[in-house]
Amino acid sequence: MGFDFPIGLPIAYACQKGITDFLKALPLLPDSFYEPANSREDISLDRPFYPYNSKIKGEKKQSHLTQRLGLTNFNQMSRKCESPDTGRKAACLFWTLGPNQVGKGALAGWQYCLKPALSCDSLDIKVWPFDGDLPDLLRPNRVVITETYPGEIYSWFDLDIGGRRKGKTKLDHLQTLAPEILKVFEKMGIKADTKLKKVICDGFRKGDKANDDDFDAVIGLLGMASVVFDQRPSGFPPNKSLRSVEGWILGRGNGATPGLR
Repeated sequence: MGFDFPIGLPIAYACQKGITDFLKALPLLPDSFYEPANSREDISLDRPFYPYNSKIKGEKKQSHLTQRLGLTNFNQMSRKCESPDTGRKAACLFWTLGPNQVGKGALAGWQYCLKPALSCDSLDIKVWPFDGDLPDLLRPNRVVITETYPGEIYSWFDLDIGGRRKGKTKLDHLQTLAPEILKVFEKMGIKADTKLKKVICDGFRKGDKANDDDFDAVIGLLGMASVVFDQRPSGFPPNKSLRSVEGWILGRGNGATPGLR
């Protein structure tokens, strides 16, 4: 089961907070952790997400986070798997302002999905890569949770997405990509049912635009399948701190396994 939100904490922040195991720390985080700070003065190690909102352009600055969290630069608030050195640059976890922010998605995902799931004794749930690599985790009647990043998966399948005319909300552009997407299904031996084929060929239509959430869901699923079917390495991080604190984006190169097999 893949989720398009960060799962893990930046090492620099975790060291300040005294966290050495993300999954063990998750149920112990205070309620304030899930409330984005209203002002610069509200930011703390127990309330690291910022800002709650911004009414004036430039009023909230990323430098407020680094100063209040005791870090030296903004890059320390990014996990290694979010660095452009490992693939497409991903947004910083704690920043919650603007169209590219992922912070509020993480807050909702952790509070309403990840925490309840991991606390349910009747479910067999593991989280990659914290609990191990996929060959050791995948088994019948178990749910394996992973972090996925559809924005990076586009390039795995050579899907031309980006810019004003080729954005993922452009209906006509996604319609032209339909044959390429269906070829990916065919190459991996996955059968798309009639309803799904219609959705793909129709450009993931929602009114007069494409539904980019539906598009990302399908591409994200194909990306996970390519890893599970051993067409791409998982990117399982060799560093213990990455496996226990920061986590990793499924299928993303880590230096040891940078690309396709």
